[in-house]
Amino acid sequence: DGSLFRIYVDGALVHTQPTYAPPAPTPVRWIGRVDNLFVGSIADVRLWTRVRSQEEIQADMNRRLHGNEAGLAGYWPLDGGTEDRSRHGNHGTLLANASLRLVQHPLPAAPPWSPALWVNGSWAQLPDHPSLILGSHYTQEAWIRPEINDDAFHGFLGNQPDAGPRSPSLWVYQRRSIHFVYGDGPWSQQGGITGPVLSGEPGRWHHVAASFDGSLFRIYVDGALVHTQPTYAPPAPT
Repeated sequence: DGSLFRIYVDGALVHTQPTYAPPAPTPVRWIGRVDNLFVGSIADVRLWTRVRSQEEIQADMNRRLHGNEAGLAGYWPLDGGTEDRSRHGNHGTLLANASLRLVQHPLPAAPPWSPALWVNGSWAQLPDHPSLILGSHYTQEAWIRPEINDDAFHGFLGNQPDAGPRSPSLWVYQRRSIHFVYGDGPWSQQGGITGPVLSGEPGRWHHVAASFDGSLFRIYVDGALVHTQPTYAPPAPT
């Protein structure tokens, strides 16, 4: 929210962290990778240019959006394509053999089996568009189903050009933790790593949300607050 990151998993706040870094003027570009690659399924990705409360996250995490909600910067249900169903229309492109596969869907309002993005060394690329620059007050949300068998970093939403600034980005680390970072340049990047907030169970879906209010990160998992952390660097211009 300009000073605080919040990470939510399945609607629960799992991590908060303050930061003092300015926003980075570069857009979020990738689903399924950051500087490294995710393995598993991803569904219903949402980017917001405002801080969403835990109550708002919990109210909407199990339903489809209309696409015209206030502050919605991008909305990719990934239920049959990579179309952005927000008013901005930043449609994605599947790269490196990324595919849409039928999975048992996490959204109760969706059909029991419907497509989700499946990645393993592949990803979806979004347009380089100013509407995807989230600024210093933002929220990121996605349903993820990791299929990871190592303890490395696996980015699932964000952007990091080689040796460049990171836009707001999220990873799974050591199978059960969430790594979150943003920053303009290698010495002003801010973020952290939560404790083990994911189940680590193969095939288990989790809803992950991260918010930043300008000084504090908050991490939510499945609707619960699991981590808070201050930050001291400006957001990256991407």
